[in-house]
Amino acid sequence: MNNAGTAYVLWLGILLGVGGLHRLYNGKTVSGLIWIFTYGLFGFGQLFDLLLIPSMTEEHNARWRQRHGLPAASAMAVSAQVQHVIPLEAPREELMVQLLKAAEARNGRLSVTQGVLDTGAGFSEVELALREMLRRRYVQLAEDGSKAVVVPELKPAPESLMLQLIKAATERGNRLSVTQGVLTTGADFVAVETTLQEMVGTGHVDVTNDPETGVVFYEFHEL
Repeated sequence: MNNAGTAYVLWLGILLGVGGLHRLYNGKTVSGLIWIFTYGLFGFGQLFDLLLIPSMTEEHNARWRQRHGLPAASAMAVSAQVQHVIPLEAPREELMVQLLKAAEARNGRLSVTQGVLDTGAGFSEVELALREMLRRRYVQLAEDGSKAVVVPELKPAPESLMLQLIKAATERGNRLSVTQGVLTTGADFVAVETTLQEMVGTGHVDVTNDPETGVVFYEFHEL
């Protein structure tokens, strides 16, 4: 392919009495011959071509690429940029996987410092990866005010507490109070009551009152 520098050197042929060499170089045969026989179109055309040489060269190279089935220069530049960007993203994706595994080993939550300790990456790398995971909504910030992130899919599932409450009810004549649920499962009152209410909402459990004490019991009628 041609380059503008060579075309400018050929332009200097006018100093030897030969104009238009730069046009012949860039494939403009007809106008190049006219420039030769008219001393660069009486010198005016030769001078004006100082501004046109870059576009002439670019036009010639575009035709050359088209004839040889090559992509345009702009497409080649974009392709080169993509080739440089993709390898930079790959380590970030690999670090995200490492952080997810580290969170899984820590009951679904992870701080930046823990991520650094578990992966060996730098603080800035881990923080950037966690921020990207937050942006993609793979994780969420912990609700307890700490700087840890929580992976929702790795948090203990509500069904695990439900299963514990069902087993506790089986041992207590198929009915259970909130206090009994707390004592049996070790969960807090809010968690137990919320889970029992959710089970009531599904129709698997009924709410009754003890006729003597008035204590609220949850009846597991399907057991």
